[in-house]
Amino acid sequence: MRKVSRIVLIGFMGVGKSSVAVSLSTLLNCPNIELDEEIVSMSGYNTVADIFANRGEPYFRQLELEAAQKLNQPLQVNQSSILVVSTGGGVVMSKDTMAALLNPESLCVHLTAPISTIQLRLEGDCSRPNYNPVTAAKRLAARIPLYEQYAQITFDTTMGPAEIIAKQLLDAVSDYSLASLDCS
Repeated sequence: MRKVSRIVLIGFMGVGKSSVAVSLSTLLNCPNIELDEEIVSMSGYNTVADIFANRGEPYFRQLELEAAQKLNQPLQVNQSSILVVSTGGGVVMSKDTMAALLNPESLCVHLTAPISTIQLRLEGDCSRPNYNPVTAAKRLAARIPLYEQYAQITFDTTMGPAEIIAKQLLDAVSDYSLASLDCS
């Protein structure tokens, strides 16, 4: 049984990574890091869309790498605790960022949903600078091999609300030794 101290959620925008991460961290009573929030905090801008608009995607990706590298610094929590990390949909585009996110005790989970579900979830959401409903299916198809390359588990998020998905995901990872079920 492999010890897991970090659960990293990857997947296309709109699959529910942030919501599932919050539910997972609640169930496990452990910290949750939203990588995009860390990037915004480092940037001095108010949103990811502001970063893209003012500095462009290359700048955002550089901050994403730096935020991932910061996760490897000691945390102010019990060393045996689990950390849940929710990433942006494009994180898999950088080998360096993925190398920083994943360590020998990481469990990388690819969350999925059909493009039709993603489009319904993102309808009217202006906070995602790279979302274009016309090109979303093509972008998703191009990224699927990368998500699959990094993930140990692939999990469909269309089976219910985030709380149910998180519980089902915990059942699915029962073959792994989670570092601690009480991270407080």
